[in-house]
Amino acid sequence: MPQKILFIMHMPPPVHGAAVIGKYIHDSQLVNDAFDCIYINPSASGYVSSIGKLSLGKIFFLFSLLKKIIRTVNKEKPELCYLTPSTWDWGFYRDCLTVFILKRLHVKIILHFHNKPKVGFGEKWYNKFLYRYFFNGTNYIFLDEILTIPFKDYIKDEHLYLCPNGIEIANNINTAYSHDGNLKFIFLSNLINDKGVSYLLDACKILNDKGLMFHCDFVGKSGDIDSNMLIELIKNKKLGSKVSYLGPKYRNEKNIVLAQHEVLVFPTCYEGETFGLVLLEAMQMGLACISTYEGAIPHVIDNNVTGLLVEQRNTKELAAKMEYCINNRDEVKKMGQKGKEKFLKLFTKDIFEQNITNILKDCINND
Repeated sequence: MPQKILFIMHMPPPVHGAAVIGKYIHDSQLVNDAFDCIYINPSASGYVSSIGKLSLGKIFFLFSLLKKIIRTVNKEKPELCYLTPSTWDWGFYRDCLTVFILKRLHVKIILHFHNKPKVGFGEKWYNKFLYRYFFNGTNYIFLDEILTIPFKDYIKDEHLYLCPNGIEIANNINTAYSHDGNLKFIFLSNLINDKGVSYLLDACKILNDKGLMFHCDFVGKSGDIDSNMLIELIKNKKLGSKVSYLGPKYRNEKNIVLAQHEVLVFPTCYEGETFGLVLLEAMQMGLACISTYEGAIPHVIDNNVTGLLVEQRNTKELAAKMEYCINNRDEVKKMGQKGKEKFLKLFTKDIFEQNITNILKDCINND
């Protein structure tokens, strides 16, 4: 009889990296065949813009969620509880309470981290105390070894697992588009300023003032920047002929749009950034990627090999890397091809599902 696992993990909506991976696990035939799976979605946020913000409704939701978790554990008696926790702000304190209850219920716990704490959050004495409690007696999965650094004082190697994210291979997408004289850049993310929206617009302004041949499309759902704000920013910078907003795109439509471009630009400075699923989405379509030295991104994008990395908030450097791409399109094509090869080797959904299944089996069977 399959071993029983209670998954407490985020799934869409809203759409963000952890939720996408949660949906993959929920829908995975491999995972569901290997285990007797029970799923609880702990998200109280219906929109990206509300993530991490405390409200009265979220407090009521939390008590309802904890009651459901207690009832489910007592009834189903799972061998393992899998939790995707936050590492800072309101979400961390909420998840500390969840971990406390699970420990009181004597359930083996594995924590799968998809974010990292804000700078300074872990320096507060009470957060140090909570981190120590949080990690003690649990197992944990990180996307990359570099992401364990903020927690080096609390984690033990024998309880640590590494599991890079992976995404589903998009089949039957035409990537043989003939591009005109304009090199086509794309930004694909929720419209959150810390994802680099304003820096990319400023870089486009620099390129436009030089008279360079390019076009940049923004694709994504409203965050702290809504569609009207973005359109107004484009207008104010006189970029109407060079920059377009295509709205949000999902699933196959998103892949089709990606395949019509040559370079993904993702100049994120988001403190919680870890892996950047959008980079994998672009790599599998053969796009070169421009991104930043944030989280595990330097281990996803090999600088000058599969893409280009820039310092955060450095608009001039970003513009210079984009200009390099405009003037070296053969190199852009080579970087995109190498990125696709790396994606197929390391970052597919099948590889991720096999890795996570093996980790969960090992965690259950090892004391």
